[in-house]
Amino acid sequence: MINHKLADEMGLTTGEREVIETLHKIISDYEKCSLLRGGSLEDAEGFLTACDYTLQELWGFPKDEKFHTYFDNFKFKKEWVGRTFVSGDGTTFTIPLDVRKREFYPIGEGFVDVGDGFYSRFSGVKEVGRKSFQEMFDTKQPVQ
Repeated sequence: MINHKLADEMGLTTGEREVIETLHKIISDYEKCSLLRGGSLEDAEGFLTACDYTLQELWGFPKDEKFHTYFDNFKFKKEWVGRTFVSGDGTTFTIPLDVRKREFYPIGEGFVDVGDGFYSRFSGVKEVGRKSFQEMFDTKQPVQ
C-alpha cells in the first residue's frame, strides 16, 4: 500500500515505512469494524482525521486537511454499502463492501453509478432495500 518510489524520494526509513503500512491496516480494520457495529460519524471523523494528520507527518508533508480522504471515503461507504437494487428483468444486486467512488454497476437491463458523493445516478433499476452491515459480513463478500 505504500508508494516505495515516493518513500525513497522522501528519504523514509524502513521503520517509518512499516509504521505507515501498519497505520493503513489499522484504518482499514477500523472502517470495517465501524461499519459492522454502526459506529457514529463523529467518532469516525475524529479517528480518521487524526490518522490523516499522522500520515502527513510521517511522510513529511505539511498538515493540510484539504488533502484528507479517509473520513470522506468512510462516509461514502456508509451511504452505499448494502443498498439493494432490482432491474426490470428481476436481476438483483447489492452494493458490496469494497465499493469505491465512481464505480458503475450494470444490473440486468439497468445500472447504478454510485458517483462521487456529489452525484449518483441509476436507470432501469429500483432500490428495494438495504442489507445490514452484519448481513454483508456474514455473506463473506470480498473486502479490500
